[in-house]
Amino acid sequence: MSPRPSTPHNRRTRGAIRAAFWLWALTLFTLTHWPGLAIEGVPIERPDLYAHLGVFGLWGALLAWGGFFGPPVSLRNAGLSLLTGVVYAAIDESLQLIPALRRHAGFDDFAANTLGLALGVSGAMLVARWLAARRANHANNPTSMG
Repeated sequence: MSPRPSTPHNRRTRGAIRAAFWLWALTLFTLTHWPGLAIEGVPIERPDLYAHLGVFGLWGALLAWGGFFGPPVSLRNAGLSLLTGVVYAAIDESLQLIPALRRHAGFDDFAANTLGLALGVSGAMLVARWLAARRANHANNPTSMG
């Protein structure tokens, strides 16, 4: 019996992706709450916004790709991954208002987080759909993947 076309990866791969998500989530939480952490020596203005975009993009991609809310190809999984990410980003940004952390919280940071999440979740879903279609095509025509 061949795997379902809507499943772009097997259980072991999904487990590894989920483990990577939790490791990245812990790393991201640590980085965003490290007292007084700043990005310095970069020749662009507000390099932290690019960092927010990238780190939350990876967070969203791993969450969606891990299929926590259904098959990675589903709109339900993508929507709930994005919603979960936006809620987490709001909480994460709000926690940076704690004076002892000596951090900055702002709507521009939250916007960069949200854009990163949207790009990461969308990218993960598109790749999952491409892989599922490729696997389905291979199931119908075994010589096509070579």
